[in-house]
Amino acid sequence: TYAVRAHRALRVRGLLHRTARHALARGTILGVVVLPLVALATHLYLNRAQTLTALVSGGQGAALLFLLGGGLAVLACRRPLLRAVDRAFVGSPRNPSRGLAGARASLHAARTFDEGVDVLCAELARRTGAEQPFCLLRSADGGGFAPARGLGRNLAAGSALVALADHDAAIVVDPGTSGSLFALLPEGDRQWIVDTGASVVVPLRRDSGDLRGFLALGRKKSEMPFTTDDCSAAETLCAAAAIALDRLAGGAPPWPAPQEADAPGRECRRCRRVLDGGGAACDCGGETVPAAIPAVLNGKFRLEKVAGRGGMGVVYAARDLSLGRAVALKTLPRLSADLSLRLRQEARAMASLMHPHLALIFGAETWRGVPVLVLEYLAGGTLADRMSGRLAAAEAVAVARDVALALQALHREGLVHRDVKPSNVGFTERGVVKLLDFGLAQLLEPGGGTALGGPVVRPGARAELTPHDRVVGTPLYLSPEALAGRPPSPAQDAWALGLVLHEAIAGRHPCHDGGGDVRWSDLGRTPPDVREWAPDCPPGVARLLGELLAADPRRRLSGMDDVVARLGAEVG
Repeated sequence: TYAVRAHRALRVRGLLHRTARHALARGTILGVVVLPLVALATHLYLNRAQTLTALVSGGQGAALLFLLGGGLAVLACRRPLLRAVDRAFVGSPRNPSRGLAGARASLHAARTFDEGVDVLCAELARRTGAEQPFCLLRSADGGGFAPARGLGRNLAAGSALVALADHDAAIVVDPGTSGSLFALLPEGDRQWIVDTGASVVVPLRRDSGDLRGFLALGRKKSEMPFTTDDCSAAETLCAAAAIALDRLAGGAPPWPAPQEADAPGRECRRCRRVLDGGGAACDCGGETVPAAIPAVLNGKFRLEKVAGRGGMGVVYAARDLSLGRAVALKTLPRLSADLSLRLRQEARAMASLMHPHLALIFGAETWRGVPVLVLEYLAGGTLADRMSGRLAAAEAVAVARDVALALQALHREGLVHRDVKPSNVGFTERGVVKLLDFGLAQLLEPGGGTALGGPVVRPGARAELTPHDRVVGTPLYLSPEALAGRPPSPAQDAWALGLVLHEAIAGRHPCHDGGGDVRWSDLGRTPPDVREWAPDCPPGVARLLGELLAADPRRRLSGMDDVVARLGAEVG
C-alpha cells in the first residue's frame, strides 16, 4: 500500500528493513522481561510436587532465579530502554514538540551568527530526526538564497517556494510523501529538491516580517514521512531561531549574506587543488580555471583536488561531509547528452556488480542536470602511475591476475569492459587492485559498425561513439577486430589485458615507443615476444602473452576462466 501510494517501491525495502530491526530491538527488551518469568513458571509447574527449598537449591533453580532478577531489573528500566531504542531508530522522541525550551536555550547561548545557524540545524535534526538540515539566506543583492554554511544549493529569487513562503507554515516537498507539493512545482524547483534531497522547507523571517531565508530538512533517518508534529516543531524552532539570529547579527538590516555556493569551483593547474569559486589564484601561485562542479557539491561533498582527467570525464578527490570519508566524484568535463547517458549507464553497470576487484559506487548526484558518480576513492593511484619503468614480472602478473578476476565476474554477467588500460587499474591504500571506468561497458549482443577509416590512429586519440560508429575506447588498447568495427566480445578484453601485462613487464607498449603513429598492422601476424625487452620474463608468462595477443580472435585465449588459471599458476 505504501509503495502504491508513494510511488517509491525502492524506499519500501529500506523502510521494512529498518522497521524490522526496530521491532526486533524492542521485542528483545520485552523478551528479556517475559521469558525468565515464563521459564520460572514452567519450572515450578513441572516440579510442583517438590518443596520450594528443593526447587531453588539446585543449579537450574539458581539459574532461573538469576534470570528472574535480571528480568525484573530490565522491567524496572524498560521505559528508558525503549525510549533509547526509539531514538536510535526513529531519531527523535515520540513527541518532537517536547524539549523545545531546551532548543531555545541552546540558540540563546550561541555567540556568533554562524554558531547560531549550526545550533539551529543541529536542534532540528535532533527534534525531527531529519538528515542534514541546511539553512538558506537571502544573498546581499537580494537576487536569491544561498547556503549559509556551504551546505545545499542556491535557490532562485523567482522560485515558487518563495511565493509559498507568504504563509509561515512548513512546506512539504518530498515527492514520496502524501500531500507533498512536489508535483505542482515548476521544473526548476523540482530539480532543486532532487539535488538537495529536501523534504520539508520552513520559511525563516526576521522580527520585521521580512523573509530572510529558509530552513530545509532532508529525509528522516527512519525513512518515515514527516508528521504534523514534526512540522510544528520545525516551525516553532525556526520562529525562535529568527529572534536569536537577529540578535547575533547585531540588529543589522540584512543578515550576513552567504557566499555563492552553486557556482563552479576553481582548479589550480599547478597543484590541482580545488578552491571555492571567485578566486583568481591559488596559494601556490598557480593559475586557476573553472572546475566542472562546485567546490561543495549539494552541501554533501567538499572537493579537495583533481584526481584524474580523461576523454569522457574528470575525477575529483573529495570528502563526504556526512560520513567523514574520502570519496571520488566522477563527472563530465562538458555537458553532452551522449556523455551524460554513458555516465548514467556506468553507474548502473557498477551498481549491478559486487566484486573485491571492482571499484565500488556509493551513489549518484546531479548538479544543474549533470550526473556525478560518488565512487570509492583509491588512494594508491593507478597502474599508469607505477609504470614509469618496468615492473617486476611477479608483481605485474599478480596485478593482471586480479584484473582478470574482475573481468571474469563481468563476463559471467554478460558484460564486456572495452576500456582496459593502465589508467583504469587502480589501487586502494592497502594495495588491493580495482578495475575502474565502466563508461564503455556493454552487454554482449549482436551488432555492427564501421571501421575507423584507416589502420593508423594517433596514440592520444580516443574513439568516440556515434550513431553510425560503434568503435569506442582508447585506440592504443583496442584489438584489431574492435578497430574494424566488429561487435564487442570477451576477446577484446583479453587482448587489452595482454597489452597491459606486456607493457608492465617490458616497460613499453609493444607498438608505441612514445612518439609517432601506431600502426596496428604491426600486430597483424606474429605477437611480439616480451622477452625482447624483458629477458628475465618467465617462459610461461611469455607464452601466455603470445596467446592473449593473437591477432585472430579465434586463436586468442579469451576465456577469463583459463586466463585466471594460467596467471594464478604463474603467481604460485
